[in-house]
Amino acid sequence: MTISPVTLRGDRDDRFAPFGTCFSLVPTAGRIGIPLQFEGEKAVGDSTLTIIVAPFARSMGGISRIERHPFSVQAFLPLGAQPMVTFVAPPGEPPHHVEQVAAFVVPAGHGIAYRAGTWHSGLMGLEGDVNVATFVRRIGDGSDTEFADLPFKLNLTERFYDR
Repeated sequence: MTISPVTLRGDRDDRFAPFGTCFSLVPTAGRIGIPLQFEGEKAVGDSTLTIIVAPFARSMGGISRIERHPFSVQAFLPLGAQPMVTFVAPPGEPPHHVEQVAAFVVPAGHGIAYRAGTWHSGLMGLEGDVNVATFVRRIGDGSDTEFADLPFKLNLTERFYDR
């Protein structure tokens, strides 16, 4: 199933608000604020920082598995100036229909943070592989990471690769 992603405008784009926030990586007063908690939500676990390689979306052959962290926020900061893409679905039961999933392009120079419980794919580079720092609070027994296999495979529409 192909999905045409919504290209986020940047900081605090309200279209991404049900799933988290998009934030600028331009320092303010010499610092970049990374949201690891949302107002009214309580985060659990120990904070960790990991550097990952988010693969080129086109090389993935589609997404058939998603994950969520029911008790913590997860933030991603690209270490280069490349756009990224993600598939997301609201907290609750995993999506059973493609209409329950949205796709977003995160513009270059921005990171994202998922709200606790938001279903999401692994982050992917829109133009190629992207090195990304990820911050998440982890519970030692692993109870804060859940996976779900989708009854369909997600792909982006081809026009987003050749922009």
